Amino acid sequence: MAYRWLLSPKWLVLMALLLALIVAAACGGEEKTPTSAPTPTALPAAPVAAPTRAPAPTATPTTAVVAPTATVAPAAMTTPIGGPGAVYRGKLEDLVGPGPLGENITLDLLEKYRWIFESDYYNFLMERARVDNPTKLVTTGKKFKFQYSCINRTLLPCKVMETYFAPNVLKRTGGQVDIQVVGYPELAIAGPDTLRLLADGTLGFTEITGAYVGGDMPVLDLYYLWGLYPDRATDFKAVTTILPDLDRAVGEQTGGGVVVTHNVYAGNDQFFYSRRPLLKIEDFKGLKTRSHGTTMSDLINGLGGDAQFVAFADTYTALERGILNAAASGVTAGYGLRWFEVSKYLWGPVISMPMDFIIFNSKVWSNFPSDIQQILIEEGAKEELELLRVAAEWNETGVPKAVAAGMTHNPVTPEMYQYILDEVVIKRMIPNWIKRVGGPNSKEVAFFNEKVSPIAGIKINPDGTVVKIREIKIGQ
Repeated sequence: MAYRWLLSPKWLVLMALLLALIVAAACGGEEKTPTSAPTPTALPAAPVAAPTRAPAPTATPTTAVVAPTATVAPAAMTTPIGGPGAVYRGKLEDLVGPGPLGENITLDLLEKYRWIFESDYYNFLMERARVDNPTKLVTTGKKFKFQYSCINRTLLPCKVMETYFAPNVLKRTGGQVDIQVVGYPELAIAGPDTLRLLADGTLGFTEITGAYVGGDMPVLDLYYLWGLYPDRATDFKAVTTILPDLDRAVGEQTGGGVVVTHNVYAGNDQFFYSRRPLLKIEDFKGLKTRSHGTTMSDLINGLGGDAQFVAFADTYTALERGILNAAASGVTAGYGLRWFEVSKYLWGPVISMPMDFIIFNSKVWSNFPSDIQQILIEEGAKEELELLRVAAEWNETGVPKAVAAGMTHNPVTPEMYQYILDEVVIKRMIPNWIKRVGGPNSKEVAFFNEKVSPIAGIKINPDGTVVKIREIKIGQ
């Protein structure tokens, strides 16, 4: 009877409320969803620029960029067959189909360039791209919108960045990373100052081409020793062998910049768009020729011409007005700017398929969450894989397009190839490069002898002389 009050209606209601509170506390309650996304943090400025010349590294890292740790999705086949994004898994037939810009990638072209797809570098890119095990997006509610600056928006690799890489990144990040592509002319920059502009934060994401910045980083001229390599396969092997070291050197030079991909310049075999025919070495005498870098100037002057640096976007007008007699560039690059309208003759090729550095300012990079950093790295590798898939088409169709536009092709004769190697590369181009890097005892020369010499068949002696270590047959 003493406890009969516990059964009263009022007390039962009170006990029910108390029990509900205890259960809620034990279960942690209901998680509330934010009503709006957090405001993204503004991108900070970049660090002060590094010294004007970075020494060449002496060891090759296992990857060009250290990938951050991130959550990954379950393994799955995520790449298409026969179109943009197709990758080589032992069957070249899988790569046949349209390219990202409407190219027609045929099996016979792919067979001719099988060495690309069976190379160590292609396998490295496949691992880096994680095509079957892509990083899962974890970050939400962020917004990163910035410009990517390339040499010129008419260039094919720049178009691929705009139509392939940037949309893929936007999709992979759920719309959080929006990349707008602009050309150097739109930003009123010429190119030789891009190292400094990236380091000081003026540029946040840009293309750096060694041919333009060789004055500040002469080690990058190793990409551009025009006439050194006998064929495209040898050139590709040399370029990809030294690429990881040069990635790191460019990062150091720009105060910690991060290289996420490379513009593969297939169709970049060097040609002279000329107002007069070039049939023999004597025809180059006094030829006022557009140059785009130090080693190209060595080639032009070594042939007897008069090298003049002219910005890519200004070359058409210079040819049209007769300020220039000729202009050196990749055949597809010159075609893209319609140089065939202001020049009649096409001389070439001089073998070249360089790979420019696509690099983030260090502070901009550090502002990305780790999962987005990894997605950018993976999409960068996929962009390179796609550029390698279309390389054969770009290399093989440039000259026919120029000829169809009315140009006359003056091919490089075997005698010209031999002259370029013996009289220009060995006696002028490499000796001048040795001076720019600080002499035969420099780290850059040691790097050349370690990495480039076994492939190129050229050695630099301790006294600075340049010699062949085997017979070299120059040609296509």
